[in-house]
Amino acid sequence: MQVIFDSYRKTKNLHHAYLIEGERQAVFAKLSTFLKEEIGVESTGNPDFWYGEFEKFGIDEGRQLKSLQSTKGVTKLPRVFVISTHFFTKEAQNTLLKVFEEPTENTHFFLITPSAENILPTLKSRLFMVTDESVFNLSEESIEKANKFLHGDVAERTKIIKPLIENKDKVNTLSFLAALETKLHDVNNMKTNQKYIDSLNDILKFRSYLYGNAPSLKMILEHFVVTTPRL
Repeated sequence: MQVIFDSYRKTKNLHHAYLIEGERQAVFAKLSTFLKEEIGVESTGNPDFWYGEFEKFGIDEGRQLKSLQSTKGVTKLPRVFVISTHFFTKEAQNTLLKVFEEPTENTHFFLITPSAENILPTLKSRLFMVTDESVFNLSEESIEKANKFLHGDVAERTKIIKPLIENKDKVNTLSFLAALETKLHDVNNMKTNQKYIDSLNDILKFRSYLYGNAPSLKMILEHFVVTTPRL
């Protein structure tokens, strides 16, 4: 994110729309501090600052944002819209595309998401994309769970993924797969073996499925129970 801050300090200009990959709380803390200290835009008590936090940002949310940004600001300072979400539907992205094609004057958008994998190329082309260092932070719980999974048998692995399936928890499933990917990379550095490479490729493929509208979480996780090599 430092590239955003450095660019503004040099040019005193902001791009109309940013896509920031990272952990939402860490990114928002840095962003709100920058906006306040460098531009004078407060994130609280400010009618021209809008923040929305979602698990999935859909077509209705996209239409609401389109309507909100079309109105006039109250203050003379820049209007700022921050959208923090784990998933963007394709329909919502197409709505945002129309917003960013003709941006409202003195209005800026910051989209925060843990991964840009599901962002349409046409939308990406309208955004200034950056990656915050927080995107690489994995919880100790996720790492421990992935380690137990890799060392476990089918019964133990099934027990680990059971809460994710029962709760239809896409967010923590993505975190689990990221931790599994990290552990497999560590193994693959020591053992150049096709079975580890295949598992890493599977993670990339199936993770992209999770960003779809209706993936089978149960089927995806059970696939890894059976196919992931045991350490």
